[in-house]
This record gives sequence, C-alpha cells and structure tokens, in this order.
Amino acid sequence: MSQVSEAENDIRRLLAMTWRTWGNEPLDASSITRTWSLDLGWLAPTDAEILLTKLLAKGWLISKDDRLSTNTELGDVSVPLGWFPRT
Repeated sequence: MSQVSEAENDIRRLLAMTWRTWGNEPLDASSITRTWSLDLGWLAPTDAEILLTKLLAKGWLISKDDRLSTNTELGDVSVPLGWFPRT
C-alpha cells in the first residue's frame, strides 16, 4: 500500500472515530479538537487545532454555519481495536 493510501486510510479512521457517536451530525470545532486531545488523548490541543485546520483546507471537512461535517462516507471504515493516528 502506498504512503498516500495509508495516510488517507488514517484520516478516514480518524474521522470515523471522531463521528462514531454522533453519526452524520455536524459538530463544532471545539468538540472535535476536544475529542482528539482530551477524550482520546491522541494530540495536544494545539496540534488538534492545526490538524483540524489542515483537514478543512484539504477538503476532508466541510464548514457550514460554524459546524463541521465530513466530506466522505465513513460507514464502511474499519477501525482496528487499539488503533490511533500515526504522528
């Protein structure tokens, strides 16, 4: 598998884990960064904010009325037990 494909799979897994309890409901930015940094312990708060900005810029997330949603279907994303994003 290429590095691009692995990176894309990691992003899809990250987003799937983020939205797993809310389904397709749009979330505010602070809920997302809090999930990544505090709830899951994956990133420092500032790193979570940077990642969120990059995902918005790359089109992985869509912003509407100060709420964010994914730009891809996540229902088929498999997240292995114990998975966490690579840094």
